[in-house]
Amino acid sequence: MSLTDAIEAWKHVKRVQPLLFQSKLIPGAQHHFPRLTMTAIVKRWGNPTKTQGARWLIVSSMIFKCSCVLSGCDVQIGAEFSCLSNADNTIRGSFFFDPLLTPKAFSVGDIVKLDGIEMQEWNQLPQLSGKDVQIKKQL
Repeated sequence: MSLTDAIEAWKHVKRVQPLLFQSKLIPGAQHHFPRLTMTAIVKRWGNPTKTQGARWLIVSSMIFKCSCVLSGCDVQIGAEFSCLSNADNTIRGSFFFDPLLTPKAFSVGDIVKLDGIEMQEWNQLPQLSGKDVQIKKQL
C-alpha cells in the first residue's frame, strides 16, 4: 500500500466511523486496524531515546507479604516519511523497540520498507506507529 493510499484509507475510516477515534469510549480501538507494509522515503530520522519502563509494587495481604517490581524499557525513535509517488505527502512516525532490536539510523532520502506498522491518530493527524517494526533499506 502506498503512503497516500494508507492516509486516505485512514481519513475515510475516521470520517465514517468517528467513534473509533474517541479513546474515552473505546480505549485502544485504533490498534485493531490492520497492520500495513509500505515503502517510503526518510525525510527525518530521530535519535533513539530510552524510555522508562512501568513499575508496580504488588503486596499480598495473605499469611506472608510479597512484593514484586516489574520494570523494563524501550527505545523510542521519531521519524518523518514521504510518499514515493508524492513527495509533498508526509507523515510522522513514532516507533518503540526493544533495545536489542533497535534499527540503525537511516539518512534523509533513503528509501525504506516499513513492515508491521499501524496508523493512529496523534494531534488529530494520522501517524505511523508500532512496536518492533521491521524497517529495511531498499536498494
